[in-house]
Amino acid sequence: MILVLISLANRLQEGIDVECFTYELLEKMNSYCSKPHQLEHVTPYCYENLDTIRYFSLEDSDDFSEYRLTLDDAVDFEILTDLYAEFDFDYDV
Repeated sequence: MILVLISLANRLQEGIDVECFTYELLEKMNSYCSKPHQLEHVTPYCYENLDTIRYFSLEDSDDFSEYRLTLDDAVDFEILTDLYAEFDFDYDV
């Protein structure tokens, strides 16, 4: 089973990082996960058990982790709405 983790060092923007894994590993996670935080998201089990999973991490020497490019909560929505309004697009938000 291979888990591809892009940026274990957390140097990418939140919302830009990527995690790819096989269906076989997804099934394994489904059968082994029991803690609430493992059931809510797919990958915590992997990060907590890196010693049992083959993986590699692509890293960038620059640190972009201070930026957020995601829409997860009300604050993100407000920021994106304001940003959208700045560009005066022809679409309603």
